[in-house]
Amino acid sequence: MGTVRVKNAIARGFYPSPVVRDITGASFRNLQWWAKNKIVSPPIENHLRLYNDVEVVEVMFMKELRRRRVALSNVTKVLRCSRRQHLDVRLKQAMKDGRSLYLVTDGEKSSFLADRAEALEILIEQKKKMFVICVSDYAEKLRSLRIKERWG
Repeated sequence: MGTVRVKNAIARGFYPSPVVRDITGASFRNLQWWAKNKIVSPPIENHLRLYNDVEVVEVMFMKELRRRRVALSNVTKVLRCSRRQHLDVRLKQAMKDGRSLYLVTDGEKSSFLADRAEALEILIEQKKKMFVICVSDYAEKLRSLRIKERWG
């Protein structure tokens, strides 16, 4: 895979599988399996899977929730829920203006919150196990990678 091709893809906001693996820690086998089973299924261009920002964040969610021992079936529920709540629009806004964005989930249902205090309040009030994932941190990671690749 050519370095120029990878840099051009990243500058356009697309990340080839090797870059996604490096960013997220997901193995090639995980990425392949998730694509095959249409859990996170990016388009293929010139024999490369090219993930957009939202797909990379979805892989980050999956890795984080699996690390916390959430069942894969529940992780896919969280992804479907985040898609219904327009993760793509929320993520673009967070990347554009640096807003905070948190995903609060019990592993089955999830919601996005812009207020950290509100996310923490939900954690405290719930009787069952809950997780908070800071989506804006993921967005910042992608934004800084894009800037680094663009300006070297």
